[in-house]
Amino acid sequence: MPAKNKGPLTKIEKFYLENNSTLPAKQLAEDIGRSTKSVEKYIDAMVKESNSHIAKSKGEDTGGLAGDLMGRNERYGVTVMNESASMAGESSKSTKNKFNPSTMHKIKGD
Repeated sequence: MPAKNKGPLTKIEKFYLENNSTLPAKQLAEDIGRSTKSVEKYIDAMVKESNSHIAKSKGEDTGGLAGDLMGRNERYGVTVMNESASMAGESSKSTKNKFNPSTMHKIKGD
């Protein structure tokens, strides 16, 4: 029986596990020369991370503020304006050239 590798999984091993996750853990452990326990632990962490959906986007929903519709990645602190957020921002704009007599004064009458 070959010696089992120790230490953290390498990028190559993680890539192999991610792309062959349909195989049983025992087979994956034999393929990369790791213990079954370490392979199961990585697969469980991978499944948990995929269920948490780090990047969140409201999609095509236009019923809210533009800030609520932006795509966010809390892990990296990134926010991206998508099409629906842009459309919501444009639709909520008001024209700036309206005369408001309670706050403005016309010097010359028209």
